[in-house]
Formats: sequence, structure tokens, C-alpha cells
Amino acid sequence: MKLNKYTIGVFCSAFAITLASCDDFLTQKNPNEMTTDIFWSNLSDCNKGLTAVYNSFKSQSNFAVVSESNRSDLTWPGVWPKYPQTTNVFYLHTFNDAEQDIVNKWSQLYTGIFRANQVIEGLNRIKETCTTPEDQRKWELIMGQARFFRGLFHFYLNLSYNNGNVPFMDFVPKSESDFFQSCTPSDKVKELYRADLQYAESVLPVVGAPDEWSGKNGDLGRVTSGAASAVLGTSYLYDQMYDEAKAYFQKIINNSSYKLAGPGDNFTTKNEMNSESILEIIYTHEYNTEYDVYSQQILSNILNMQFAPGTCGGWGPTAFPSWWLTRDYTYEPVDKRNPQNKVYLDTDVHGDILYRNKLNKVETKVNGKLYNSYVVLNPDSIEKNGTMVYYTKKIEVDASGNPVITDRNSLPKNTYVKLVSGVGEVKPFKAQPKDGTWNLYKEEDGRYYRYLNHSPRASYSIIMPTEEDLNYYGQEITMDAWMYSNAYGAYRKYTNWDTRTSEKDSPKNMDSDINFRVIRLADVYLMYAECLIKGGTDESGVPEALKYINKVRERAGTILIGSENVQGAEFKGVRTYQDTPDLETNVVDKSFYHRSEDPEIIETAQQVMKHLMYKERPLELSLEGYAIRFMDLRRWGIVKQRFQELSQVPFTTWGIPYVSLKGAEMNKAKVMWGWAFDYDQENIDASPNVSGPQYQYQQAAINYNDDKAYFPIPNEEAISNPAIVKVLN
Repeated sequence: MKLNKYTIGVFCSAFAITLASCDDFLTQKNPNEMTTDIFWSNLSDCNKGLTAVYNSFKSQSNFAVVSESNRSDLTWPGVWPKYPQTTNVFYLHTFNDAEQDIVNKWSQLYTGIFRANQVIEGLNRIKETCTTPEDQRKWELIMGQARFFRGLFHFYLNLSYNNGNVPFMDFVPKSESDFFQSCTPSDKVKELYRADLQYAESVLPVVGAPDEWSGKNGDLGRVTSGAASAVLGTSYLYDQMYDEAKAYFQKIINNSSYKLAGPGDNFTTKNEMNSESILEIIYTHEYNTEYDVYSQQILSNILNMQFAPGTCGGWGPTAFPSWWLTRDYTYEPVDKRNPQNKVYLDTDVHGDILYRNKLNKVETKVNGKLYNSYVVLNPDSIEKNGTMVYYTKKIEVDASGNPVITDRNSLPKNTYVKLVSGVGEVKPFKAQPKDGTWNLYKEEDGRYYRYLNHSPRASYSIIMPTEEDLNYYGQEITMDAWMYSNAYGAYRKYTNWDTRTSEKDSPKNMDSDINFRVIRLADVYLMYAECLIKGGTDESGVPEALKYINKVRERAGTILIGSENVQGAEFKGVRTYQDTPDLETNVVDKSFYHRSEDPEIIETAQQVMKHLMYKERPLELSLEGYAIRFMDLRRWGIVKQRFQELSQVPFTTWGIPYVSLKGAEMNKAKVMWGWAFDYDQENIDASPNVSGPQYQYQQAAINYNDDKAYFPIPNEEAISNPAIVKVLN
């Protein structure tokens, strides 16, 4: 087995020196030199060795987030969808066995296995010396963690390479030939890694139990019994063994210590290692800052640079959300019965609604008089003719900045000037650009309010031009911070948009300490729902499946699926289901996600399954875990079908008018171009707002076939390992 060049080089050099010497003196061990025989002599040494295993786990080479996302239907590896001539081999599905990300993933996973085996071997060597109950428990905990990682790394290899046929390494190589192992059949790999994970599940602490890992002794972030249960359940679900998977997921669901966190708690440094976390990689700026950001020793990551715009200190990004994903995030319906979605609007002294709840004044002096100009919505105009358009309001003020005229009815007629940009009137944003405005409501006490333009889940996942409620890198308008030449969207996930004005503000000028969430409770809920309906074949599981999907959707702030009258509907009467009348209009909104092919009410097992496949899992889990989206598409057998469908659906870009809040540009009408929406020739005229139809995944639809379902064994391994056999099922 070829772990990496460094490992083999060191091993071979030592091996050659030993063989070259015939003198007994030259073959004696140096008593002052640390060797494997000396080092693995106690529990402390084994625990130190375990640290190296965790260090392997934190490597982003294991996850290759950008490449794995480009390989799926989640991302686009270019700036502008009008020019699809990308050379990205993962997006095009033209990769081969020499591709560096494929080589790095293989090498890093086997390095982690090598280190885990060292710990396991060391523990077995000292087992008889652990005679006290305390030492025996310490031994068991270290062994449980080492076997967890050995099982996890083999699980990842089995998912990714050579149809699952990969060498299973359960020993530490002692000679050069020991590294050269042939492929183990996929079924045997599963049997062996599941045995490791089952052992880990049986001995590791349970979250919420008296002996759980905690921050008090520095153990927070170590793997748990629940993490082993989740990986085991996932492995069985991927094999469509629903009953077995369900049993493992139930262990997590029945543990009341696991709870869904807030909608913004899983993607930033806020509230890391929260109640939703099952398996999470901790990153930090506190240690090893002297190392280069690309070093294996540094304890931070550079995912922020891969997804942040260049105007915000990032690299580009190297992967943008696909147009269909941008569209579905943008259109995700907001639940008006969910209190987190209600926004109260500030007004000036005349009762006019302030743009973005800010009194952004521009001061001028004309003929000795002082004036303030700022942007407002005039409620009188809305009530008279229904025109939801912003105005520049110019009023005379005294030396203290207070309006000279406080009665709105006494204001001059020329006080309000309609704001118009190059593509038309500037309207309050709404998720649907065809409509153009959000709805305005009024409380009995006279306060104006509206609802969020987007679900909190959507807003915390990506940035959108119609976003008004969540700032971005210190900017209150996402376009002011974004404005990245003709790009049409970007991920917020893994970027420091909430704590920095630029990614260059980091201690290393580019790195991040945002944790990487590998498995969280929402993922388990959705996988459990899939088990309940047995992949869409069991109608009896529908009510319970809807319950767990809706737990995730309720947290996300979006409308719940199914009927509020279905058995066990948890949020009946307090949240909006598909058949619940709108809170304001008392009309049932049948335009769910604004797609004509969407069912009015999801009620069958097949409909639930389709929702999981095309809405819930990608919207909730995009970019997360171990290549979740591609593994989902592959196990459902729809990869090529998905690319073919998307390649034939046109979309367009749109000019979004807005008002800048930046210094000299403040209160000026501008246009942001480039976000993707449906191309509907019947309803969209050939105006400056619209580009022609664009497409994605056309080459992927042509290139993808079964030989791209798994990565090939890296060519470096095939060349250096004479025993490797590329067995295919």
C-alpha cells in the first residue's frame, strides 16, 4: 500500500541501511533514539498517537469539498454561466487516475488508516499492563476512537474508489512488501469497517451520558458512540438496507440530548459543537500559527477562500451554486406563522417607511436652506394606487437636522421623486423577480411589517440579490459587497461573512477557523424519513416521515410539506402546511416553490421521496459532509438522468435594481446583473432585464457514464504497488 512518498521514503531508507550492515554493532538499537518499540509503551503514548489520527481526519483532502460538489449538481466552477467552456474535469466528468484531488484523497485516507493501525497495534501490545479499572477504561476509549477512524476512513474509500473494491489495511506494515496490498472485495470491506464502527459504538461515550466528552477536560470534539451510529446507519442506507439503517438512526433520534439548533448555528463560528452536532471537525487559530496555511500542521482551513468572492478577499469563488439551486433557495416559501420570519419596518417622522430600516441621509444646502434626502416608501401612495416603488424624499431641516415641516399633508408636492434605474423602477425586493415587490402589512397599533424575503435556511446558505435581511461582510446590501463581475450567486457556507469585512482580515491573511460539520442531526432526520418510506415504496411510513422532514423545515423557517390534518402533524395550528390558508390572505397558496410540476399536497411515499431527492436534502445539506449530494444521486441511480434533465432547462439572468448605501453612492439607483432565474419566453419579454437562455450540465450529460460513478485507483498507486488489482463489480 502506497501511503505517500514521505512515508515510504523514510521506511525504505531505514530498511536499506539495516540490510546493508552485517556487523552486529551496526544493527544494535540506539538506546537514546525513539523507536516504535519504545514509544508505544503506555497509554499516554497511545493517546498522543491518536492525536495524529485526528490530525489526518481534519485534512480537507479527505473531503475535497469543491471537487466533490462540482462533480454533483450543486455547483458551477465558473464566474459566468454564459460561457460554459470550463476546463474543470469534475464538472465535465472527464477526470482520470492522475487528477491530483483523487490522488490526495486516496493518500490522505490511507495515511489516517496507517496512523490508526499504529495506535491499535500499540494498544494491543500494552493491554496486559492495564490492570486497574481506570486504565482499562482509558485503553478502551483510545481503542474505540482508533477503530472508529479506521472504519470511517475505509468507509470513505469504499464509497469513492474502484466500485468499492479497495485494500483493507488492518495492520502496520513492517516491510516494503507489506505496503503492497491487493484490493479487497467491496462486500468484505463493508464487513470489516462495520465491525470497527460497531466496536466504537459499543465503547465510546454517549452524548448526554455522565461520561460524555466535554469541554471541561479538553475532550470536546472527540468522536462519540452517536457518531459511530450515524456512520453505520448511513452505510446501510446507502445499500438500501432500510431496517438496519433505521435501527441505528433511532438510537440518535431517541437521545434527547441531540436537538436541532438555530438556522444560523451550523455554518459559521457561532455556536459550534452545538446540540445538532454528531461529527464535526474543529478548526482554530489558537495554535500552530507559525505554519503555512497549506501545511498539515496548521489547525485552520481555507474553505473560506474557495467560496468567498474576490471582492471580499476570497479566490473567486471556485464553485458557485448551480442555477437550479440558486432558484430553489430564492423561491423557498417563507412561513408567515413562524415568528422568526416577521420583520417590523421603521418609519420617519412623517410615517414614511425607511429603505432597509435605515435613515441614510444626504445633506445639501440650497439658497441658504438645509435639506436632507433619503429613500422611502410612501404608504399613502401604496394605499392610493398600490404602487410599491421607492422614492427619494427631500425635506427641509433646521440646524439640528430636524424636519421643518412635521405634518405629512403639508409637505410640498415635489417632496417625493420616484427612483428609477436603467432597467425600470426600484421596488422593494421579493423572492420572485417577476412580481418585483414584497407585500406590506399593518398592525392594529399602526406599525408596518413584512415577512423575510427568503427563508432563514436560504439566507444562511447563499447570497441572493433580493436579500434584505442578512448583511454580508459588513455590508447591509449584498450587492454592494458582492458586485463580482457578472457572477450570479455565491455560498455563505464556510465563509466569514458575519465576522469579517474581508477574508484578508484573518490571522494568516486567508485561513478560517469555521468548523466543518461532517454529520448533523438534520441529516439523520432526513435519512430516517427515507428509511420510514423505504425509498418511496412504503405508504405506511409517510406520516412519520413527514414529521421528521417538517422538523427540519420548521427550523428552516419555510412552509411545511403535506397536510396539517395528517396523523401526527406536530405543528398543526401554529405553522403553515401546504393546505393551510395564508395567514394574511386566508387563501391556500398552491404555487409551492413556484413549480407547476410540484404536487399541491405531498402525501404519497413517492412524492415524499421525490421531495427528499430534489428539494430537502440538497437545500439543507449542500456542500456538507462526505460528498453527500453526489453519493445521494449515485445511490438513487439518477446521476446521468439528473444531468440530462438540467442540461435541457433554460435559465436567464436578471437586472435587479437597488439603492446603494455606500458613501458617495448613497441613495443612488443601481443595477446588479447576473443572478439566475427561469427563462420563460411566454412571460418574459425581450427587455434589458433579460439575457438569452443559458444552460448548465450539457457536457456532464454527455460525458457521465458508469465508469465515472467511482474514482479510479490513482495512477501513482497502480505504478508503485505491483499487487494492486483494479477489481470492478
